[in-house]
Amino acid sequence: LTDVQRIPSSSGAQPRTTALAGLRVAEVTLQNMSIIFSDRLDVVGQSIVTAASDVQLQLRDVALGAPIPIDMTARMLSESSRNVRLRGSVGPIPESLALASVPLDLQLHATDVRLDKLTPYLGRTIPLVQGRVAGEFRLQGSMASNLRLTGNLSLADAVLREGIMADASTVLPTLTS
Repeated sequence: LTDVQRIPSSSGAQPRTTALAGLRVAEVTLQNMSIIFSDRLDVVGQSIVTAASDVQLQLRDVALGAPIPIDMTARMLSESSRNVRLRGSVGPIPESLALASVPLDLQLHATDVRLDKLTPYLGRTIPLVQGRVAGEFRLQGSMASNLRLTGNLSLADAVLREGIMADASTVLPTLTS
């Protein structure tokens, strides 16, 4: 956390609705973090642990009333180096802190996400047991209104679960959508 400043209020200005209204943070940088999510699901005693490691997060010009640029990279569901990148902006955040109406403009780029690590979330209806997923997505809008998701998804080195086809060990061709 660096360069925290108070924005001076002008004379005759309306009273601020929150104490955060005059706060501006020039840059927030978090490095080499790990984020661990433990999903206990609906089965007693069973949980799935999903981790993001080597997380690097940078936020710039954090203040109410202005878009906040975000740049984050991490390694997630992969054996490779950082394979996920999230860039874009969130905001402006209104002084009322009504987060549902905050505009989002985010781009997500992911490569080499291991499908076998996603299997617990996908369930038995997905016939694939291994493969690598990649994608590029753009999310625009806000939670309170229409969110638009565009992008592409690819699947490589995919293998069907046994019993789906006679020769389930055959690797499927690379698929892109």
